[in-house]
Amino acid sequence: MCDENNFDESRIKSGIAKLGKAKQKSAQVRLDTFFKAAPSSKSSTLKRKAEDAKAGKGKKPVKKTKAKK
Repeated sequence: MCDENNFDESRIKSGIAKLGKAKQKSAQVRLDTFFKAAPSSKSSTLKRKAEDAKAGKGKKPVKKTKAKK
């Protein structure tokens, strides 16, 4: 390449060295390995259920109306 295309020999050697280092590195890791589902505790689910039960006590049931034709 140096003789045919007049490339600098030092630049070719450094490029080959960079490619060799990149080849030795491991591949990128998938994103889904970083984001895993956290284990849920029973206390947090019980707390939510208790809050929902408290919120639902004061509400009136929704009346259904017939659709007009």
